[in-house]
Amino acid sequence: MMNQRTNVLSLQEFGMKLVEHFAGSGARPIEIVARTIPPVTAACPFRHNLCKWARVNVFVNVNYEKAVNRKLEKLGMEPDFEAAERRNGLFYVEDSPFLQHENGTLYLRCMFPKSHGYEYRTLDNQRILNKDEVNKFLRKSSNRQGLSDAEEIRERDYKLENIIAATIEGIHYTIIPDLHGLKIEDLRRVEVV
Repeated sequence: MMNQRTNVLSLQEFGMKLVEHFAGSGARPIEIVARTIPPVTAACPFRHNLCKWARVNVFVNVNYEKAVNRKLEKLGMEPDFEAAERRNGLFYVEDSPFLQHENGTLYLRCMFPKSHGYEYRTLDNQRILNKDEVNKFLRKSSNRQGLSDAEEIRERDYKLENIIAATIEGIHYTIIPDLHGLKIEDLRRVEVV
């Protein structure tokens, strides 16, 4: 088996790589490893000491509304889905694969076709938690598309600073977090040709 070389990037360099790679393109796949805080109920005994590590294949630069309507049409249903407006202070960033919160935080917009697995860990990364024990405390999300859970097209937004690794066109990147956060202005310094 061949060793895969890992490239180490700062969060800003990774953001710039995404802008360069996806500007002006249609939907394209990447694999990411993300460390997130899952939405659990107040009854969860782990809620103050819990994170989720997930390795997922995602598509970036997908038009969510068009994707859902194509799926509805394919299933013989009326393609009349309209995506709701973004809430929680998130706005689309033109010519990029990002959303930006009104506070400046960047999120990577993704369609979520396949998970390669996940695990729950304590925040200090010292212990792996039992999935079944955590999953029963997860808050349920709603399906607004009129499709079964298996058919649903899942849109996910990953806070850019929560992505700790990525593979883009076969090249693996480990992302080192920036301590002061990353704003879209930091990524606009690159000229896309």
